Formats: sequence, C-alpha cells, structure tokens
Amino acid sequence: MSNTSSSLMKKKFLLTLSATVIGGSAIFGFANLALAGDVSAGPIWSNEHAKQVCPQVCSSVGLKWDGNWYTNVPGKNSVCSCVSK
Repeated sequence: MSNTSSSLMKKKFLLTLSATVIGGSAIFGFANLALAGDVSAGPIWSNEHAKQVCPQVCSSVGLKWDGNWYTNVPGKNSVCSCVSK
C-alpha cells in the first residue's frame, strides 16, 4: 500500500472516529434533558400536600421532585414536575 493510500485511510478513520465521539458526546450531554417531565399525581390540594405527595410520585418513576406542581384537572388531578436525580 502506498503512503498516500495509507494516509488517506488514516484520515478517513480519524474522521469517522471523531464524528462518533462528538455524536456520542452530544447524545450523552442531552440525556439529562430527556429525563425530566410532569408526572400525574392525582389531586393535590396545597403546597404542603404537594411536599408530601410529589417526592414519592417522582421517585416512583426514577426521578426527583423539583419543587413545582400544578393542577391540570381541578378537583381531580395535579401534576408534579420531576427531573433526573
């Protein structure tokens, strides 16, 4: 194999390797963003009630409560805001 051919193969390999590393870094870098969301919790009546309910609700799906919640169906359902641990 000639030096030119060998050099070209090395460049292609390094380009492929760097693209894989950069792509993998981007995927893992954004992975935490995907591990967040709102989880249905049933009715929550107050902030004090949310402090009792939401940590358990978020934990049940492998997340932690970020301190936020809202009612999406008055008297029937509220949602806890959860993020990755």
